[in-house]
Amino acid sequence: MNRVFRAFILLIPVVCLSVAAFGQNERHPRKYVPPPPTSRVEVTVVKAWNGRPILNAAVVFRPSQNGKDQGSLELKTNEEGKAELDLIPTGSKLRLQVIAKGFQTYGDDYVVDSPTKTIVIKMNKPTKLYSIYDQPAGNNTKDAPAGSVPDATDPKQMPPDHAAPPPAGEAKPGSEPQSPPK
Repeated sequence: MNRVFRAFILLIPVVCLSVAAFGQNERHPRKYVPPPPTSRVEVTVVKAWNGRPILNAAVVFRPSQNGKDQGSLELKTNEEGKAELDLIPTGSKLRLQVIAKGFQTYGDDYVVDSPTKTIVIKMNKPTKLYSIYDQPAGNNTKDAPAGSVPDATDPKQMPPDHAAPPPAGEAKPGSEPQSPPK
């Protein structure tokens, strides 16, 4: 009995090693692919007119490599107006967008070609929006002030080919008289 117990004890490691070797697939071994080298990108967001930092500005990082989008990540700026990220692959193109309440939205593309990249963004106040009603009047409304809409019932404000229709019951020049509707 003592011999059987010793043989059993000696067979346990042999069985375990053979099971481990059987579990590995020799035809498709797993190949290790190291991750690409990454760069540290530090973005500082400040006010354009005085250089003071902007707190809680949203900084959106969108890297792309070889024309393939690598996803996006949004960070908020800290008290110093900084947002730092060290996951951008070196040699990639970085599309950067900054959104802050009370400021114009900023966007630009950068090439991350060094281990560290520092970007300072100066944010401006919003400008007046463009409107067609604020433009000078065209040829059709010579007498109308800028920003007004021509009155379709006044033939003086409309061009000759867009004259107002005659009132109900009156005939157009050169047409037959119409009888009133029944």
